[in-house]
Order: sequence, then C-alpha cells, then structure tokens
Amino acid sequence: MEQVLLFRPVIVQHQKDAERFPQDNTLRRDYALAQVMADALTHLRLHYAADADRLFMTGLSQAGYYTCVYAAALPDQFAAIVSESTGGTLVKPTILPLATNLKSVAVRILHATADEITPYADAELLREAITQGGG
Repeated sequence: MEQVLLFRPVIVQHQKDAERFPQDNTLRRDYALAQVMADALTHLRLHYAADADRLFMTGLSQAGYYTCVYAAALPDQFAAIVSESTGGTLVKPTILPLATNLKSVAVRILHATADEITPYADAELLREAITQGGG
C-alpha cells in the first residue's frame, strides 16, 4: 500500500494574533485562516518532504468546511480530501465559486441527512458543483 500523509486542520480559537486569526465571521477570516494553512503546508514540504501526490486532508464539522475551503483555494496541494460536513450555508458564498478548482482532487463528502446545523442540501450543492466542474 502506498504511504500517504494525512493533513487534518484543527480550528484554533482565541489566538492572540488578530491578523493571523481574525475573530470576525467573514470571508476575511476564511482567507486569513487559509493563509495559515498554506504556511503549514509549506512547513510540511520543507521539513518532511510531503508531496502533493500523497497529501490527503480531512476535517469534521467546521474543520470539514475548512478542508473544502483550503482544497478549493489550493487544489495543487492535495491528492484527496474527505470532508465530514461541508459548512452549511457558507458553502454557497465561499466554496461553490471555486468548486471547479476541485476537479483534480479526489473528493469524498461525508454528511448526515439529519444534520440540523449544516444542511445536507448544501453538501449536495457542493457535490453537484464539483461534478459539473469536471470533478
């Protein structure tokens, strides 16, 4: 079996650096956190020879949303992602516009139909957008 490297973003709250970890609930926060993840990926590549052909990312709940955000923003960095929940209503303004970026990434979306916090319908929208974009 080929060895892979599993990258699991952890959502860190209450950080003191407001530029790196904005506390507002906006796209600015999402982009800032994506940059933090990009820096973490750079560190992995420099110190552990992690190549994109073997790098898989996964996340649950809010980290599942960020898994999709990071992969859509940085598709060349990952071979595959497994998102356990896709972020609910945030999928529409943040991930759907970038869904075609995921055509080169193997994507598995795990989402319960009875999820009351992040609607299953939004996970279906993401799946459709990726499929229509060639993924």
